Amino acid sequence: MNKWNGLFWLAVCLGILGVNRFVFCLAIVNGDSMRDALRDGDIVMVLRWKRRPHAGDVVITNKNNPFHERLVKRVAAVDRERGVWLIGDNCGRSRDSREIGFIPLADVMGAVVLRLHPNPAFFVSGGRVIGEALKIPVGTLEGNVETAD
Repeated sequence: MNKWNGLFWLAVCLGILGVNRFVFCLAIVNGDSMRDALRDGDIVMVLRWKRRPHAGDVVITNKNNPFHERLVKRVAAVDRERGVWLIGDNCGRSRDSREIGFIPLADVMGAVVLRLHPNPAFFVSGGRVIGEALKIPVGTLEGNVETAD
């Protein structure tokens, strides 16, 4: 078993044990607004946090927005008063803060830290992709996600 398969199954086991409700959640990307960093159907691990996101982080929101959908987007700006300005990497295919404005910080669920499938890769602070996916650019349509919770 290679290290990526082991990492995938570890993440699955953590999710099954309920850790995902409080520390991590697994999500399936739906759309092309974050292509090529994230693509339609990618399975990602989201680290839930209580810290303020930083510009460049790839985050997932709850459904408290005018689209009534969870969104996966890159943080373009952070304003303590108004929240985060989120933009999809594939701007021509993204519904984001350009339409709906700032997203309140309380509506950010967490940061994408790991793409599990199909091409495993880690995301580090600032949203940079490291690992096998380093050669892949970043972007997803509407960036909607389905979570396992």
